[in-house]
Amino acid sequence: MVLFGPLLLCLPLTTLASDSPTSSPSPPPAIPAAQMLRVPEGFEVVEYAGDALAHDIYSMTLDSQGRVVVAGAGYVKILMDQDGDGVADQAKLFADSPKSGAQGMFFHGRSLLAVGDAGLLRYRDQNVDDVADGPPDVLIRLKTGGEHDGEIGRQRRPIGLGGAVDVRQFRSGGLEAHRSMHRRDACERAVGCH
Repeated sequence: MVLFGPLLLCLPLTTLASDSPTSSPSPPPAIPAAQMLRVPEGFEVVEYAGDALAHDIYSMTLDSQGRVVVAGAGYVKILMDQDGDGVADQAKLFADSPKSGAQGMFFHGRSLLAVGDAGLLRYRDQNVDDVADGPPDVLIRLKTGGEHDGEIGRQRRPIGLGGAVDVRQFRSGGLEAHRSMHRRDACERAVGCH
């Protein structure tokens, strides 16, 4: 009881001071997002790209050159750090879709696999100009557009070594379908619960 005495005395004084007609509450100072994150000693949080380069990002991956690639509704962009300061200063539009946004992306060489719009999409960049060569191929039709309708990932083994790309389709009750896209574009379908 003695421990709580000072606390109880402070609360009414604070309440009375805040109800005073002459004092107006001031909003708390804004804290940069990087300061709100805790990282181990020796690490630093830096904003790599702001809203001006890529608005409302849904997903992120690295391309086969190690560059950061982000997607939102109606765009896939490659973010680049041209001056080498560790912060992106340029965004190149790779594709102006999926309109629904990509709920997952994975580069296989110069081709981008993404889940959005009609399902699992493949964007090709055969002329190596960092821009999709045209509309995407629809490899697997899936329900997309919701927060967790379809996702894409990669199995532990690299694709070039016999691995596969995992595509999962979800419903509110859990996993509805799981498909693996092997390197020769062969599809398997397994149905399971989760």
